[in-house]
Amino acid sequence: MTPAQSPRPPRVNVALMPAQLQHEWDLYHATWFTLMGVGGGIFLLARLLRIERRLGVWLGLPVVDLISFVVIGIGGLVLVWSLGRPLRMLRAVLKPGTSWISRGAIADFIFVAVGGLLVLPGLTIGGATPFAGLPWDPWATTTTGKVLEVVGLLSSAVATAYGEDGLPEGTITVTFNGSGGQSFGAWLAKGIDFTLWGDANDYAGKGLSGGVLTVRPPDGSPFVAEDNVIVGNTVLYGATSGRAFFRGLAGERFAVRNSGAVAVVEGVGDHGCEYMTGGRVVVLGETGRNFAAGMSGGIAYVLDEAGVFASRCNTDLVELEEPTAADLAEVRALVDEHGRRTGSALSERLLARWDEQPPAFVKVMPRDYKKALARLAEAKVAV
Repeated sequence: MTPAQSPRPPRVNVALMPAQLQHEWDLYHATWFTLMGVGGGIFLLARLLRIERRLGVWLGLPVVDLISFVVIGIGGLVLVWSLGRPLRMLRAVLKPGTSWISRGAIADFIFVAVGGLLVLPGLTIGGATPFAGLPWDPWATTTTGKVLEVVGLLSSAVATAYGEDGLPEGTITVTFNGSGGQSFGAWLAKGIDFTLWGDANDYAGKGLSGGVLTVRPPDGSPFVAEDNVIVGNTVLYGATSGRAFFRGLAGERFAVRNSGAVAVVEGVGDHGCEYMTGGRVVVLGETGRNFAAGMSGGIAYVLDEAGVFASRCNTDLVELEEPTAADLAEVRALVDEHGRRTGSALSERLLARWDEQPPAFVKVMPRDYKKALARLAEAKVAV
């Protein structure tokens, strides 16, 4: 008699565990390989845009917008295609039994990929973004955070593509809100306008290179702007060209080593215009001590309604003069632009009474610079 067979134990698929582990391993790596592919695509797109900007220079065009949009479109299609496989894997991952490791990898990828899609339009120059013309353009308004490297890269891109001539004024206009921190607007290239609704620390506008920098308090600020500091020390250090407007007071060493920029500010601390060699500075308020120390070039105009400026100016290299009619016309134009860009109440008051009673400006003129200008004028007449 055949012995009775014992009940068959429940079937256990020994290969199930290794297969599942292998599936998870493949899924994890496929996700990250796809992520690296998208990252490489974004890098390639950036290189294409650099080529596109150079092509614009060769063709004599400021920006080849059509090529920008075509490249962005191709890049977008590549990214959407790249998302296809992870999305199919995502459906598998959401099934019961899939480990949280794979779910985390997929989630990370989706967040980074979506971020890449949002960053692509920001790689263009000259307003060639899909958001241009809309009521709110996320690439034209941002909140200040780690913006210094963005500012430097933007000016570097303009300088690389267009050289010292830069772009036409106002080609790139960016508005910031908050605190600009150190070196806000440093090396700003021609064609770029930065407006900061907030304040900035030391070295704002350092090395200004043709751009336009504006710092003003936010609307609704409870303090009087011309009585409060809005930018720190050593503002416009080594600036070579461009214009800057500050609605409020600046700290010490304002426009030190400025060699060509034009600036309007509503008051400065000690050592203003120190070692200045060129440019124009208009101060619509009081200064600290030792103004114009080592100033060998450029011209400063200081509003001296209290009649105390002479005691605060270092006259080793400069003379204090009464502005001519041509000087006052130049100052008025700058005060008017200051008011339009910053909403300055002080500018508005000065302009309202300018014709009846011109403001009491003092002209700070370096002696050797004055002689050099006279020789140039004589040479021009002789020709």
